[in-house]
Amino acid sequence: MNQKPVTASCAFVFNDNNHILAIENHRGWDIPGGRVERGETPEDAVVREVMEEASVVVERPQLVYMQEFHDKDWKIAYYRCCVVEVQPFNAEFETSKREFMPVDVFLERYGGEDVEETRILIERALNIND
Repeated sequence: MNQKPVTASCAFVFNDNNHILAIENHRGWDIPGGRVERGETPEDAVVREVMEEASVVVERPQLVYMQEFHDKDWKIAYYRCCVVEVQPFNAEFETSKREFMPVDVFLERYGGEDVEETRILIERALNIND
């Protein structure tokens, strides 16, 4: 049986106040993330995606969760990353806004499908030691 490839990586990034890095795109508020490009590791992809979507330099991605789908031949990796530098933000690519916000505010604004699952993953990410 072939192992399913990781085709997307997403990031949980927190500032010193444990506010989560959120981006706004056509789906609403979400965490940064996107496709793993050819020749790239999932860890490299998550660092690149955070920079592209949020203008935040991150390092030391630590795996929080690997989401597998029974009916698909791929999976999504979720990482906690450490902030190195928050750079000036310009609304480019697919992101219109960037904000560090309290987790409860993020969950109220979250544009994804499963708020409860996202809350659980955020709690896991917060419990990972740097």
